[in-house]
Amino acid sequence: YHAAGVQRQLQEDRRTELVQLAEQSSTTISSYLEGTRQLLVALTHLQPIRERRAAESAELLGKLRALAPLYANFALIRGDGTVIASTNPLPPGLTFRDRVWFQRLQTNRQFGLGEFLISIASGTPVISMACALPDQPATGPLDSVNALLDLQAIQQVLERFPIRSDSDLLLLDRRGTILCRRG
Repeated sequence: YHAAGVQRQLQEDRRTELVQLAEQSSTTISSYLEGTRQLLVALTHLQPIRERRAAESAELLGKLRALAPLYANFALIRGDGTVIASTNPLPPGLTFRDRVWFQRLQTNRQFGLGEFLISIASGTPVISMACALPDQPATGPLDSVNALLDLQAIQQVLERFPIRSDSDLLLLDRRGTILCRRG
């Protein structure tokens, strides 16, 4: 009887430990996503971006990219999905119309969060996020500023979480795709 009680208590302690780890990691990753959203909102208010000035926007976004290793790329995107400016070179004629983040942005008219993809610009695994530029018509396609959150950088964040050798810590997108794995 006593052994069964000890076993139950150990299992409950383990479950509590795992829930705390999941909550901690979720809070941390959520703060990165929210920070990216706030950064994108701030970028939409910078004059070169608001005025869609390609060269100045590329320079500004390039400086930001150099300071922010969490991101694989920043881009200014037209409402038709074509690129105005990007920190990394992109193939001529590339359009983002078919991307999940772009479609979500056009639907909800404020913010678009994508799913796992390999960046055309950097070749790295990323999640794409975009924010509509202000002062656009209430209907029709929206121009936006886009950030690619580098999943290798997020993996490094997960590596800081202490976990037991018999555990795995997974970061999944809404479709269940494993974005990062620790363990």
